Amino acid sequence: MERNMNEYSELFYHCIQVLNEYNNNIAEEIFLQEYFQLNKISNQSFISTVLIDCTRHAELLKTIIDIFYKTDGIKIRKSEQNIYKVLVYIIIFQLDSVDLKLLQGFIYSVQLYHVHQFLQFLINEDYISIIKTECLKIYDEEYIDEKILRVIEKHRSILRGILLDINNIMEGRTATRHLPEPTKTKPFNLTVPKERINSIPKIIPKIEKYRPPPKSTYERSKEQNELEKIREENHRQGLHKLNRTRSLSFHYMKTEKSNKTQIKQAKFIEENEKYLHVEQFQANPLPKFQTNKIPVKLNVAAILKENQLFKKQENNVRQRLHDYEYGGKDAHEFFQWQETMQKQDYEQQLINIERRRLEGKISYEEAIFARQHLIDENRHIADEIKRQTREAIEIHVKEKLQEEQRMKQLIEEIVNSRDNAKIAQQKLQQYKADFVKQYKEELKQLMKQALEEACKIFNDTFLKI
Repeated sequence: MERNMNEYSELFYHCIQVLNEYNNNIAEEIFLQEYFQLNKISNQSFISTVLIDCTRHAELLKTIIDIFYKTDGIKIRKSEQNIYKVLVYIIIFQLDSVDLKLLQGFIYSVQLYHVHQFLQFLINEDYISIIKTECLKIYDEEYIDEKILRVIEKHRSILRGILLDINNIMEGRTATRHLPEPTKTKPFNLTVPKERINSIPKIIPKIEKYRPPPKSTYERSKEQNELEKIREENHRQGLHKLNRTRSLSFHYMKTEKSNKTQIKQAKFIEENEKYLHVEQFQANPLPKFQTNKIPVKLNVAAILKENQLFKKQENNVRQRLHDYEYGGKDAHEFFQWQETMQKQDYEQQLINIERRRLEGKISYEEAIFARQHLIDENRHIADEIKRQTREAIEIHVKEKLQEEQRMKQLIEEIVNSRDNAKIAQQKLQQYKADFVKQYKEELKQLMKQALEEACKIFNDTFLKI
């Protein structure tokens, strides 16, 4: 059993431990005495009551626990069934007599998830009907209604409250805390402060005007001026001496001697050389080398080596003669044939090399000719393309010139047509003006004639009257 430590966890643990260790073959009082001797328990009467009542109502508790394991407690271990027996016993038989904190302490001592499932099982009405049908097989209906169902219905609100608390604990929520009302501030009963009287400012005394430093503070003294003049004079004299020494000619450094001195020196050297007698070196003649063979005195080792050499040569000659007797041939012919064959092979190899060289040279020349031919062909193609391009350009230029001439002619025609239109318009205007003028003259003549006729008719009528 996983235990969450609180003040009731130890008592709950001993209740379950008693049920786990108790055997029906032993009397309950004897078992409890032995258990209390082994374990120090403060509330022994409660544990003894739990053991006696659980054994008395074992069938009822077993029936309820079996229904729980068949429905909601499928995933809970069977070894923990005594936990739920104790809880069922306290809820049904002891909740009215014990404090509610005891039940809460027992519940919070084990895994909350499993206890949550068990309490939901007890509250569910469907499961209550199943419990009733199963318990009717053991007890009377009145006993079940009075002792079990009524008690569960009575404590259902308490169990729901415990379920809500378990939900809050499992989900990490805490119960809401009723905050007291905030205190209301009251204004202080203070007296009105008096008006502050401004103090009269003090007169700031005027500072006396400072005297400026004398001009001699920033001027040089007479001693400094005199020293400066002396320094300048010395510098000027030093420069004058330097220029004078630079202008001097260094004739005393010349090392060339006069002609007279050179003649005397030459005579002195000749006189000294006359008195010097140097012996000439004469080399010794070369020794005469002996052309004939020089006799060499042989020692024992040399004699033995020479004897061994002669014996070896004799053995070789003897072996060769023996081979000739048995039909052997001289190797000279084979060596001669081998030499001729090697010579022929060498000559053939030289011929092949020369042939390959000539073939390579021919292929190289052919490649050069092919390259030259390709270059010539490309040049010819390029020239042809250039010629065609030139012709196309000339044709295009001619067409362009023709097009320009045609456009110029068209422009001239348009301009001429515009000029002709202007001339025609002017002629039309002149024609209209002449027509109007002629019309006016004709109208004037007609009016004149009509007026004359009217005057004539008027005169005739007037004369008749």
